[in-house]
Amino acid sequence: MTLAQERSDDLGSRESGGDLGFFDPQGVAENGATYPPELVETAFTLEEDEISNPIRTQFGWHVIQVTDRQLPDREEQLRQARTEALDAWVGEQREAIMIERFPEPTPSPTLAPTEPVPTAEPIYLPGPPTPLPTPTLAPAVEVPAEPTTTP
Repeated sequence: MTLAQERSDDLGSRESGGDLGFFDPQGVAENGATYPPELVETAFTLEEDEISNPIRTQFGWHVIQVTDRQLPDREEQLRQARTEALDAWVGEQREAIMIERFPEPTPSPTLAPTEPVPTAEPIYLPGPPTPLPTPTLAPAVEVPAEPTTTP
């Protein structure tokens, strides 16, 4: 670890002493990083605490030591085995099924290319009637009565 901190050119793992963390067989790490196939293949062939020969990837030279393995628990392994077995069985069943249609479908009639295809005229129906506006009354204004004079 000290050697990796002192000598490594990898800015991503130098500070952690060269520790890449856990990654799956496709090379995808917990943090979302993806490692080159050569590095992943070598890591998965090593025994715990075994050190690899130097390998070259597109990023340079690497020496790998597997310090720990993270295996799924028994329930997860069983769940995955069941899923794979079911998927295989469903695939076999799909291949074995032979579907026949009775009666055989007849071909759809086609128009000759020279005949124009008739276009239907749209039919417009009237919509609901528009309601008439409700009249609003003007406010009542009192008009003073004019005095009447008699001749």
